[in-house]
Amino acid sequence: MIQEISLLAKDAEDNQIQNYAAWAISFLRSRWLLKNQSLHDDDSSQRISIDSTSFSPESLVWNLSLWLRDLNFEKPGDVVPVNTIATVLKCLTKAPRLPVIDWGVIVRRCMKVEAHIPHTSSNHQDPKLLREECLYFSLAHTDHISPLLQFLDDLTDLPRFRRLEMNMQSVLLQYLSHLMKLFSDSRSKKLYDDLTVYFYSLSSSYLDYSSEQRSMLRMSFWKGICKCLVELISEESDSFSHVKKCIECLLTLLNLCNDGQPEFMDEWSAAIKCLMVAPKSWLDDMLQVHNTASLGEGEHVDAAKKIIIRARLCSTGCVSALELGNIKTTILSTPADGVWWNVLVEVATAVYSADNGIKKQWLLDALDTGCVTAHPSTALRFVGLLCGSCCIYMPLLIVNPTNVLSDFPVTLPSFLSSSIWDDLRNSVADKLWLLTIRIYTWAEQLTRGEGLSCYDHIHESEADNATFLANMLRSTCIAVEDHLAADKQLKLANLEAL
Repeated sequence: MIQEISLLAKDAEDNQIQNYAAWAISFLRSRWLLKNQSLHDDDSSQRISIDSTSFSPESLVWNLSLWLRDLNFEKPGDVVPVNTIATVLKCLTKAPRLPVIDWGVIVRRCMKVEAHIPHTSSNHQDPKLLREECLYFSLAHTDHISPLLQFLDDLTDLPRFRRLEMNMQSVLLQYLSHLMKLFSDSRSKKLYDDLTVYFYSLSSSYLDYSSEQRSMLRMSFWKGICKCLVELISEESDSFSHVKKCIECLLTLLNLCNDGQPEFMDEWSAAIKCLMVAPKSWLDDMLQVHNTASLGEGEHVDAAKKIIIRARLCSTGCVSALELGNIKTTILSTPADGVWWNVLVEVATAVYSADNGIKKQWLLDALDTGCVTAHPSTALRFVGLLCGSCCIYMPLLIVNPTNVLSDFPVTLPSFLSSSIWDDLRNSVADKLWLLTIRIYTWAEQLTRGEGLSCYDHIHESEADNATFLANMLRSTCIAVEDHLAADKQLKLANLEAL
């Protein structure tokens, strides 16, 4: 009968007929539940008798279960405090087994307890916590109590999930791996698809929350996916395609401030922990960064986000710093304004945590890049960050785009004083000299008013700092002149401050 009603409603053009069909199915379901309840009541005494033999009459679990079963919310003048019900549920959550009673009905009644609490009650916020305890209870016992599985299935259906309070949504998201163990493959796929729609749809009720609340929900989702990757899912499994879609959705929702700093640190931490356990080959493909010179503003921010994620994964030791080296030219040749300044900070932090060989290579390559790039100040800022993080003056330094250049004549020589540079100081000094000559010649021509703002392919946006960069590099060369050849020392002596 239900199937016939559904077919009629599906083919009907009149919405009223569909509404009637929905009501008819609802009535049929209620009738079926009443019939089953009658059968349940007929043998309830037998089941209670069986439970009585397996549970001592003095058993705490037995007595708390019966107390919950017999609780009457509608009895006038006898309202049980919500906190008491929540405490009983919390105790039963930790029980290894439960008596055979209708837990589905009990939990659903507890979920609706707010309707029986006067609005003038001083603890009118408590029902939210009680509903949360209902979730924890159901998650703990649903593997052997089928009505609780149906209860969780109802809650995770997208129309119902949208109407839940944020704390309950957060719990369900964090326990995603537990739900995956309980649900069938098709139901799990639907849940992944529903959650992607919930977070990514422009019409989702999720957008009604504040930015901080949305971040908290995303953080819960990251934690839930992380547990799925650790406990359940491998790259070869069918479920991984759905997890990939969820991760890609969440990555687009990770926010950066205007200066490139992650906006919500807890959410970023949860995301990095999740990506640490993701399959490496897929992760490497997903975090590919193309040449930023051809990217639009939105794509530029997306590239910055991917590099920051790579750098943080390197800092944790999850990914080798050699992988950052594959995009070294892009990192050091992009204008260091807006979000890109924080890209340099994150990459310098990652390189600092790498071994000495990688530090050496990054420093030498950054100086080489500064000799050819259209934005030499980016490479110089990176060198300043790296040297500042490794030198003895690090605790005293202020990290910002201007100071990191102002401190260059102090931080670079201090960094080179380390014994790891014994065989490379002359090479560093030579590269520094070439970069100094390039910047000094360009700045000198600008000072003379010759209008060569694009000298040697240096971008005109760098012109405002030309004199500052030239004088800074000249001072740095003087600090390391002992490692320059005699002819270069002589030329350095003839360079005057601009």
